[in-house]
Amino acid sequence: MSTLSESEALDLVRQKLVIVLMIQPELVEPETLLLSLPGADSLRLVHAVTLLENTTGASLLENEAMLRVRTVADLARLIAGERK
Repeated sequence: MSTLSESEALDLVRQKLVIVLMIQPELVEPETLLLSLPGADSLRLVHAVTLLENTTGASLLENEAMLRVRTVADLARLIAGERK
């Protein structure tokens, strides 16, 4: 599998969050706290992460670093790092 840049990972995170949370893309900014997004709760965020895992092949939910993910950008950086 090819690697994703942080920018590409950010775009992918935005896409999945917009789909799962049914929100407008402009609400998903890099420094936005995941739990502050409209409609976000732990179950929906796990669903979004699972979609990201399926799309990228990254193992996110098993990664201890996932415990430190707070923002959209944190999640994108983790995905980009997992794919390198």
